[in-house]
Amino acid sequence: VGWLAREMTAPEGGFYSSLDADSEGEEGKFYVWSLAEVEQVLGENAALFAHHYDVTPEGNFEGHNILNRLKGLPRSKETDAALGMLRSMLHKEREKRVRPGLDDKILADWNGLMIAALVHAGKAFWQPGWIDMAVRAFEFVQRNMARGDRLGHSWREGRLLYPGLASDFAYMIRAALSLYEATGERHYLDQALTWQAALDRHYANPQTGTYFLTADDAEGLVIRPASTGDDATPNPNAITAQNLVRLAAFTGDHSFRERADRLIDGVLAIGGDNLFIHVALLNAIDMRLNLAEIVVTGEGPLAETLTNAALALPHVARVVLRAPSAEALPASHPAQDKV
Repeated sequence: VGWLAREMTAPEGGFYSSLDADSEGEEGKFYVWSLAEVEQVLGENAALFAHHYDVTPEGNFEGHNILNRLKGLPRSKETDAALGMLRSMLHKEREKRVRPGLDDKILADWNGLMIAALVHAGKAFWQPGWIDMAVRAFEFVQRNMARGDRLGHSWREGRLLYPGLASDFAYMIRAALSLYEATGERHYLDQALTWQAALDRHYANPQTGTYFLTADDAEGLVIRPASTGDDATPNPNAITAQNLVRLAAFTGDHSFRERADRLIDGVLAIGGDNLFIHVALLNAIDMRLNLAEIVVTGEGPLAETLTNAALALPHVARVVLRAPSAEALPASHPAQDKV
């Protein structure tokens, strides 16, 4: 997260896409170190640093050293503090190097994935600042990459590539639901519902029950892409199935759960023979069958303590709905029968 904030966050709050691997024509040159360089910068503290970060004379990557902590050496608070200071010295020295190129376009779908990840990590590790980062990125997408109830895909220097892809909607809906769960602020749920309606209206494939990648009003293609398998990122059909399960829990509307079932059935009919590339769908099925729905009603320190304890559980296994009172829950919500 520190790297994300330092290297990949735009001044307006959105997250950039990538950094080049190469600089000055050499892969990894910006990031690797020799033992001699470490000794020159850190002096008498170089041995401590080299021991914990796998720095050797011969190197661990093509004659150079990629700093890493894979050995899992025992550490103390004092050691961590010392290593942090030494890292900052190397960071300062590294700034003198030629930096890799930055791909500074901002993608709605990739930002959605990062926003949700920051929210989950922020709650798991009790880091509210990480959730603040997620909120800023979400607001950037809302402000700069949405037109009405629709999302664009890519933003750079004020130019928006529009309309967006199904992945933009699926991942940003996931981000909105994560923020709603973490903060209890209703506008995130309302935004998720708005985007879900737009996704259904412009991307749904009525013949299969799944979603096309491109919108019905996008620039014409010979065919509309409609893959159900995961790639470098999880397939939007699978993420949408997960979103629908969560929407059912948040709203008390069982029709969302029924739609998730139809979507899962539709994907299985197409890709069920190759589950290896449908791991995100398996996650959706597990969520549909085993999700723990935790409802916290009331306000004050005790309710907040219970909510935080629930949110610290693994996010793939639970959904947390908070309400100031039982009366504030949707009338159709199953929890009404138990409060």
